[in-house]
Amino acid sequence: RARGEASAFPSAQIMLDGWMENALLSEPATSVEDRYREILRDSRARDAAAGRTLDGPHLTDLQVIFAPKNMPARDASTGEQKALLIGLVLAHASLVAEMTGITPLLLLDEVVAHLDPERRRAL
Repeated sequence: RARGEASAFPSAQIMLDGWMENALLSEPATSVEDRYREILRDSRARDAAAGRTLDGPHLTDLQVIFAPKNMPARDASTGEQKALLIGLVLAHASLVAEMTGITPLLLLDEVVAHLDPERRRAL
C-alpha cells in the first residue's frame, strides 16, 4: 500500500530503549563510542567469566506502542498483537521494496490464526 493510505493493520510507534540510544539523544556519537569502548575495556575479565558481553547495544529493548489505543503492545490483546506484528512486517517489506526496487517474498505460516475476517481478507 502507498504511504498514508489506510490499512487494515494498526500503526505503531517504535522506539529503541537502551543506555546507548538514550545517550545519543544528548551527546555526540563520538563521546558515546568512547564511553562504550571504556566499558568494554574495563569489563573484559567480567565478560570472559560470563562467557558473553554483559553490556552493549544487544541489550537494547524495542518498545512498541499500539497506536490506535496509545498503549504498550504488550498490553494489547493477542489478536491486536498479531495484527500489529503483521503490519510491521508488511511495512518493512514495503520499505525494502521502495528502497531497493525489489519486492521481498514473505513466507508467512499460520498468520491468520488470531485475525478477524476483515484482516484475513486484507492480508
